[in-house]
Amino acid sequence: MTTLADGKKNKNIYAQSPCICGNLRRAGRLATKVYDACFQPIGIKVTQYTLLLAIQRLGTVTVTKLAEEVILERTTCTRNLNILEGKSLICFQQGPDKRMKLIALTKEGVDKTNAAKPLWQEAQKVMFDTIGEENALALLDELTRIIALLRQQ
Repeated sequence: MTTLADGKKNKNIYAQSPCICGNLRRAGRLATKVYDACFQPIGIKVTQYTLLLAIQRLGTVTVTKLAEEVILERTTCTRNLNILEGKSLICFQQGPDKRMKLIALTKEGVDKTNAAKPLWQEAQKVMFDTIGEENALALLDELTRIIALLRQQ
């Protein structure tokens, strides 16, 4: 058993570390591999699909608003958007203020997002089959709750 910060014993014999962040990141990297493998035939990564979906849902949006929505640092978001622009999936537009950049999907971006949906569904199926439907649904509920709580911090 590992010891938690308050001295209590962790009953989870599978955890290599009692660090919540470390374990979330490790699980995230493994999940990313599953999704990236499914998206490989169309040449995008799950991180890119997430941005494309958010832009599709929000419509033309500022970098700042998009970064807040997907919970990324603005500079990291911009770096990822530059990759999407290089693939002609998004375009930057001048906002009403010269300092403001707006992002929109191109026709290629809409087409890529639509083409990615069945591949995303395939990745979801792999995840559900691997961890079990009940666990997957419980995990989604718990992650949604945790995100809401941490956003309040």
